[in-house]
Amino acid sequence: MSNSDAEQELWNAAWVHVSEQDRQRGPWVSPRRGEMPEPPWPATDNPVLRALLDQARRNLQVDGVEAVLIHLATHSWFEGGIEGYDRGQRDARGELAD
Repeated sequence: MSNSDAEQELWNAAWVHVSEQDRQRGPWVSPRRGEMPEPPWPATDNPVLRALLDQARRNLQVDGVEAVLIHLATHSWFEGGIEGYDRGQRDARGELAD
């Protein structure tokens, strides 16, 4: 399998996943319609994001690119979600977060 075939396969799987999430969500607004740096993405000046980036740079040699990217992506996304709650952003259903 070529790199472009493998890449296409990854994006096809992602599209299937997103489509299933949208189907299950029903008429709720998709959180993917948000724009950066609005949650679920953290603001670029978020201190936790800065700490995560610093940690990622330090861990590259030990943990490798794949592990560092996964850790950075998941923890950054989580931090963006927390920012959304802190700002009282509406959740995926269009309702105010508690």
